[in-house]
Amino acid sequence: MATINDLPNELLLLIFRLLGETANAQAVSSVCRRWDQLIVPTLRLRIGLYDDGDRGVRDILCRSSRQYEAVALDFPESSCETTDIGDRTGLWILARFMHVTDVELRFYKYDLKRIKLFFGGRIDDVPQLPAVRYLFLYGLTGDRIYSRFVQRAPNLTKLTVDQDAFLDDDAIVCICNGLPQLADLHLKIHSAVELTETAFGAIHLLTQLQRFHISFENISRQVWLGEWFKRLPAPTVSIENMFLPVVMPLAEFELLLANLRTRVLTLRKIFVAVWHRTIRQEVARVRPDLQFFYLEPVDTTLFG
Repeated sequence: MATINDLPNELLLLIFRLLGETANAQAVSSVCRRWDQLIVPTLRLRIGLYDDGDRGVRDILCRSSRQYEAVALDFPESSCETTDIGDRTGLWILARFMHVTDVELRFYKYDLKRIKLFFGGRIDDVPQLPAVRYLFLYGLTGDRIYSRFVQRAPNLTKLTVDQDAFLDDDAIVCICNGLPQLADLHLKIHSAVELTETAFGAIHLLTQLQRFHISFENISRQVWLGEWFKRLPAPTVSIENMFLPVVMPLAEFELLLANLRTRVLTLRKIFVAVWHRTIRQEVARVRPDLQFFYLEPVDTTLFG
């Protein structure tokens, strides 16, 4: 009688990928040696650097020979003593798993003093990470994080920065100048930040960019300049306002459509004046070559 173990490795891997969560993958890896060898490269290591578990984390990882393709570190708000332990454990993990391709750093509390301490002081202890292709940063970091991480992960092709008040013109210029090979750039702009042509001019120089997503916490602070998007090299563009819908003037939207390099265009919580009710027909008429266009439905009564 046939069993699941009679399936070839390719089909087993396809089934394992459908499981999704790391907890499920870890359960699968404990079934037998064959499954363990198949699932190990897909495992993701997520560590919460909390008060009482840091030493235990090191001990467990030292005894384990398991390899991971991604490392995620969660930095909670903590006391000075435990913060120091957690930060050093985080640096130790980065040094131990230098082969990982994905690194995720999350700061859940806006404890700017300790975050600047980590990035401003201890980042000099971060090892070179030549294998890292994707870096995800969440929360406040510091005004020197970008230049330093660019030096340590020079082969990044995908970068996501989520709600960082230090992600300003200078930081974006630093990213683009240091990582000209970026193919995927996701930026969530903090409500305190207003970008200028300097930032978008640097993004325009990313000739290998394939996907560009920008999300604004408070788009009312951002002056619409359609020329920014008209010259974007990325074929996939996504623009989002995080909270209440806003109006994009028709002239600005037409500039978006004028970028013939764009093949996929997504707008979220953005109302296009005049054209909104017939926009799909108009887009199809103006840009018949556009492969995909998505405009998130909004309540037009909000605009009177």
